[in-house]
Amino acid sequence: MEYFLGIDYPTLWFLVVGLLFSGYAILEGFDYGAGMWHLFFRKDLSRRIAINAIGPLWDANQVWFIIGAGALFAGFPVMYATMLSAMYIPFMLFLMLLILRSSAIKFRNAEEMRWWRKTWDMFIFFLIY
Repeated sequence: MEYFLGIDYPTLWFLVVGLLFSGYAILEGFDYGAGMWHLFFRKDLSRRIAINAIGPLWDANQVWFIIGAGALFAGFPVMYATMLSAMYIPFMLFLMLLILRSSAIKFRNAEEMRWWRKTWDMFIFFLIY
């Protein structure tokens, strides 16, 4: 068995994958929190502040998930293939909801109409729950 810095490769890959998915969970948790709380704010200015707080970071946090999936594929290809085959529909649903949530964050401020913003606010809120 080969070693890197005194750690065997399966253990090293396990630590790398765990670190990447933990980074995603921790950093994305702030985005989810801001998305859940922003619907409870009464003023549109408060909602904008909540969304703008995650504005520069929410798309960068998705990179943790993508790199984690790539590391999972690189380190444990058989487990990755088995898991993706068994849970194909939930994974595709998860990815579609992530895309819709990011679209909702971008589209919310595209128009000034009240119904437009309310609609996208609901998408942001319910896609996080």
